[in-house]
Amino acid sequence: MVFDDMIGRTFRGRYKLIDERGRGSFATVYVTRDLSTNLLYAVKVLHLAHSDNADIIERFKREAHILEKINDPHIVHIVDYGVDNNVYFIVMEYIDGQSLKELYLATGPLEVIRMLDYAHQIAEGLETAHKQGVVHRDIKPQNIHITNKNVAKITDFGLALSVDSQTITHSNEIMGTPYYVAPEQLESAHLADTRADLYSLAAMSFELLSGRPPFEGNVLLEIAEKHKHDPVPSLSRLRYGVPIELDAIIQKAMAKSPAQRFQTPREFITAIEQVQYLLQPMPRPMQARLVLLSTGQVIVLSKEILL
Repeated sequence: MVFDDMIGRTFRGRYKLIDERGRGSFATVYVTRDLSTNLLYAVKVLHLAHSDNADIIERFKREAHILEKINDPHIVHIVDYGVDNNVYFIVMEYIDGQSLKELYLATGPLEVIRMLDYAHQIAEGLETAHKQGVVHRDIKPQNIHITNKNVAKITDFGLALSVDSQTITHSNEIMGTPYYVAPEQLESAHLADTRADLYSLAAMSFELLSGRPPFEGNVLLEIAEKHKHDPVPSLSRLRYGVPIELDAIIQKAMAKSPAQRFQTPREFITAIEQVQYLLQPMPRPMQARLVLLSTGQVIVLSKEILL
């Protein structure tokens, strides 16, 4: 496949592409400098090969419109979008950091407290999307970026669905990534709602904590059948130190039936916060010290024992 060479190109006379950040099947993300402000942004550019595909163009426009109506610190912020000489682009905030996928590959399984923090932040972003009637449909480590200030941000709304957007996918079309996709979404992309996004968040968390996805296989069909029928493995048995309360959250979020899962991101967040509370460091024990004053009185002082 011949890829578009866009480095050095400028859109609208101001967004100059200076480096490539990531490439997908339909678009490439570049680092760009705004020549009018000297600020850095990320620009998602639709591949020229798809510039005449009405469905793909409509989906690209839909991503921009969805991002335009969502404002949340845990969702990538849109700056501008449009078309320049038949090239469609979306300008977004530049995230100085790395994806959860890159972080996992560099460090291995994450610490439980750290993953809980990220899951909490991601669910906050999903809560805002849920209130706007938006379903992401592709929550996975590659689509979660962590800033250098440790803030998690959901990116890539290319497969997202909004209640007020026109249906583009066919009823039997599978949307999402096999390792993280909910059973009903495997049946039909139209069946996915916020509970499917929470399923994907739980499946992703399972992998980042255990070192393996909840279901594995050599082909899509094998993985899909496991999502539909196999019980979710016990995370606490695979990873020492994972509390059974967190295991229970993963099990509930990944229930086969959406009706048996957390019904909203807020319910998921509440459950996560309870585990975070349980894992808080215990107060240091105190020891008493008697002090005899010059007046003959005795007072009791206490101080922390340094452990």
